[in-house]
Amino acid sequence: IAKGDFSPITPICKYDSEFTGVEIAINQMIKELKSREMAMVESHKLRAIGTLTAGVAHELNNPLNNIMLTAHSLLEDHKDLSEEELLEMLNDLIGEADRSRSIIHNLLDFARESESVSEPLDLGVLVNETIKLALNQAKVSGARMSTEIEPDLPRIRGDKQQLKQAFLNLILNAVDAVEKNGK
Repeated sequence: IAKGDFSPITPICKYDSEFTGVEIAINQMIKELKSREMAMVESHKLRAIGTLTAGVAHELNNPLNNIMLTAHSLLEDHKDLSEEELLEMLNDLIGEADRSRSIIHNLLDFARESESVSEPLDLGVLVNETIKLALNQAKVSGARMSTEIEPDLPRIRGDKQQLKQAFLNLILNAVDAVEKNGK
């Protein structure tokens, strides 16, 4: 148990003995440990999602503000704008809407429950995707983030969501630990 093996103890004797009560108690303890471990993992994930939600809300405000400003400009000045200026403003609207959709898509991908799947992964891409989730939280708390990822790293096998969760926990812990304007 101390080494992390939580498999139930199978009784040695066919009949009740002085160890039967101990075996039953240990098996109950193992079951409780597994249950608490799962609750703790879920709690960490909920904390991360809560922190991300605050960051995502702040991050979504930027493209939404740009969309609103561009749309109001179009309403007020559309008669005075050239065809080229109109197209540029419409392209800005589309770009900001795509940016918003991407932010939401990243959050939904992260929060989605899925079975554990081991697959070949590009570690650099995975770290960069995770950083995008936490970048705004770092900005809000006054921390600066930078990464140095070696090019052409070999692919690793792992579960994308679980690795993102682990990296996100590390990043958010670092953001919490760093002083304002720290790196």
